[in-house]
Amino acid sequence: MYSIDSVKLCTRYIARLRELGYTVCQTQYGTWTPEGYHIWFWLSGQPLIELVTHNEEVETMLREY
Repeated sequence: MYSIDSVKLCTRYIARLRELGYTVCQTQYGTWTPEGYHIWFWLSGQPLIELVTHNEEVETMLREY
């Protein structure tokens, strides 16, 4: 699990995940909850990547992935 709370870092992660061909497989909660917004990315043959944020801007960017 990776915690991302800056737009700059999120932009890098999104670019790399797209480059590698990852797709979103699940989301849970939101920035308004204590847990934060969780999103999992999937690529066949690779482990799931989980990102967590408490930043609303970052959540929006991830939801638009």
